[in-house]
Amino acid sequence: MISLVFLLNDRFMPVVKWLHRAVADLPLLRAVMHDQVIEILTVDGPRQQVHVTSTLVNQAIQALSDSPINFLLDHAPVVHGKIKDARLKKRLNVVQQSIWKQGRKKEQE
Repeated sequence: MISLVFLLNDRFMPVVKWLHRAVADLPLLRAVMHDQVIEILTVDGPRQQVHVTSTLVNQAIQALSDSPINFLLDHAPVVHGKIKDARLKKRLNVVQQSIWKQGRKKEQE
């Protein structure tokens, strides 16, 4: 998840030692990520890690999409519509259509 936030900001993710400082300098999703990076790195146990990660993902989705639906795939068109790079948008459109078709097949089974 953290690496995705760096990709969304068009920056390389640094080594863990500098992660907290680097997240503080990100223009996109800084408020969502900054406080929780420390928690993710210091939390004990897999259950707590899953909980913190789940909370973080939900907050990131809310920051990127205004869709009220909780299903992650339904946010894709909203986020996709905000992509400005035409090549990336075209490439992700192919991926999105493939994922959407797979999801529809599973619903029909």
